[in-house]
Amino acid sequence: MALTTDEALRMIAAAHARAASEGAAISTAVVDAGGHLLALVRMERAPWLTADSAHALAYTAAGFRTAGANIERFAQAPWFQALVVQSGGMVAAGGGALPIKRDGETLGAVACSGASDAIDLACAQAALAALTS
Repeated sequence: MALTTDEALRMIAAAHARAASEGAAISTAVVDAGGHLLALVRMERAPWLTADSAHALAYTAAGFRTAGANIERFAQAPWFQALVVQSGGMVAAGGGALPIKRDGETLGAVACSGASDAIDLACAQAALAALTS
């Protein structure tokens, strides 16, 4: 079962509510299993670059089917750097990105960018929680 736009927007609303409760401004991206963008929203005070960062982090988490933090260890590897170049910068390693799974199937990923790694991750976790509520 694929993610819907309504689910993606609900996830983003939850992530942004969590960010606001922390006094942070972030961007949140939700992509499908192929890394294609379903929804992307940048909070008003979030720096412009956070939108591209969230998209790239979600794209990568969906492609690797794992959390962005698990990908960071490969960031300096030549093969990973080649992927970054080949993708035009769409492959990115970093925290705040989580795969979206339902019934053992990876449906896509959500990523938050703009605050500390801990807050970005908490916001992404809030997004996932919204999907199941």
